[in-house]
Amino acid sequence: MPNSSENEYAGVNALRTYPIQGSTPVDAFDRITSLAAQLLGIPLCMITFVDENRIWVKSSYGTDLREIEMNSGLCSEAVYYNKPYFVMDVGLESCEGTETCIRGQSGIRFYAGVPLTGRDRQHLGVLCVLDYKPRHITDEEIGILETLAQVVMDELELKRVADQLRIEELSHHYNKLHVSQQLAAGLAHEIRNPLTAVKGFLQLMGTSSEFRSYIEIMTEELNQIEALTKEFILLSRPYPSVQFVKREPLSIIRQVQSTLAAEALQNGVSIEVENEASMNAYLYCDEQLLKRAIMNVVKNGIDAMPDGGVVKVICMDTGDRVIIRVEDAGRGIAPERIRYLGQPFYGTNEQGIGLGLMASYKIIHEHHGEIDIKSELKRGTVVKISLPAIRDA
Repeated sequence: MPNSSENEYAGVNALRTYPIQGSTPVDAFDRITSLAAQLLGIPLCMITFVDENRIWVKSSYGTDLREIEMNSGLCSEAVYYNKPYFVMDVGLESCEGTETCIRGQSGIRFYAGVPLTGRDRQHLGVLCVLDYKPRHITDEEIGILETLAQVVMDELELKRVADQLRIEELSHHYNKLHVSQQLAAGLAHEIRNPLTAVKGFLQLMGTSSEFRSYIEIMTEELNQIEALTKEFILLSRPYPSVQFVKREPLSIIRQVQSTLAAEALQNGVSIEVENEASMNAYLYCDEQLLKRAIMNVVKNGIDAMPDGGVVKVICMDTGDRVIIRVEDAGRGIAPERIRYLGQPFYGTNEQGIGLGLMASYKIIHEHHGEIDIKSELKRGTVVKISLPAIRDA
């Protein structure tokens, strides 16, 4: 037998590079163990992996075993072999009894296992078949097991690559977020100071100027720029002054409806609020921040319907969560764009830069909530905001 301690150390380290640790079943592996048992006409099959102090069963067919002790006979023997390991009749081999050959699965008389080998040739575990009676195994059957063992490793490698891609994507996202926060802070500072001075002089001129109507238009446009700088400021820093208090979700939604009523009317849009009659949940939140998050989503719904329509805001109590759904019947969002929503400077339409939605994602995340967006082109968009619910004691 190869040096088991060296192989065990290398194998355990190699196994940690794969997203396989834990006891959660994997459907793909269950199909492999079932297929192996059927192809060989054998009652038991397992996929096992080796950890520091145990052999754990990731998938099994015909047995409920989930863990095998190290040095517990056949499985611990097989994992260190560089080639298929099989025992035609356990009773004739060196095991002192069938119970010690695989502790927890009595009566085993036949065992055949092929190693699960990582990309650097380390031994990670075994795909094995077992029977309650002695039997022979053909070269063809060994070939089937070796092929299925390679399928197991192909599945592991796919999961490893997919996990690595997700990690790289998250890292890229957070790098962009960091850059955008620095940019937002700089822009807000550079814009806000001259903006305050210009607004002040316009207010002085507006009291007696014959150009009062023009000054009012200029002031309104400057207010829009000021609102944009507030979005920059919101994105550029954490919330040191956040005050979480208990609030009724419907009260916050009604405030959003009231604040946006005039803007909606100008665009031929009405905002309708619906809620469950049995709603008795509360939110633990910063009211102003949460109102801003919902407001940004509703404003996107208004903007999505240039020909007018209805934005519905529906509040639901699901027990442990409060769900706020914002629905519009607007132009919709292309499927390839949805996955990028909430990322820096990526809006719901080609013209926008996405600051409002990005701020909404950040605020909802700070409230331990989630945002889910579903949309169809020319059919509309549904934004679901899910937040933890609290109740009176």
